[in-house]
Formats: sequence, C-alpha cells, structure tokens
Amino acid sequence: MSSLMRFEVLAPDKYVLKSDAISYVEAVTLWGGVGILPRHAPLIAALKEAPLKYRDAEGIAHFLCIQGGFMEVKDNKVVVMTEAAETADEIDVDRAEASALTVRLAAESR
Repeated sequence: MSSLMRFEVLAPDKYVLKSDAISYVEAVTLWGGVGILPRHAPLIAALKEAPLKYRDAEGIAHFLCIQGGFMEVKDNKVVVMTEAAETADEIDVDRAEASALTVRLAAESR
C-alpha cells in the first residue's frame, strides 16, 4: 500500500502545484476542516477561502492560500480547483493587508 498520493492544485490560468509525493492534505470545506491521507475514500467538497496545508514525502508542511473552489479525492489523487492560489512566497503582503482593511471597513459601514 502506497504511503504517498498525487496532489494537484489548478487555477484558471495555471497549474499551481503538481506532485506525486504528498503524504497529507488539509483543507477547509464549507462544513469544516478535513484531512486527507493516502488511500482516502472518494470525496467531493466545496472549499472556503482559507489556507490549504499539505505535507511532502519527508513530512515537511507547506501552505497555499486558496480562494475557495472544489476538491476531489479519488484513486489516491487529490485535485483542488480554485479561482486563485498563492504560495507563501508569492503573497504580496501590502496588497493582502489593503484588501483586509477594505473588507473590514465595508463590514463596519453596514
């Protein structure tokens, strides 16, 4: 039995990530958090805008920030389809802080 699985993250404009050596995926669905290990039962879930965590073959944790989407788990493969995704290195901190401020101000004006 394999202790690793295939993992793909797709956005409309690119493959964000594609690996055959992932040991764990953790995502936030509309109904709560879910952890996926190799040989997981088939699953389709809607995802919230949230961090997505995965572990490589050595068990090292990595993170992506996704803007919602869908996840399919089938045949030892996890596929995430999202509107947009960024790795920690790609996140523009100034843009993210400005966006968070805009959202907070809009919520306060209601």
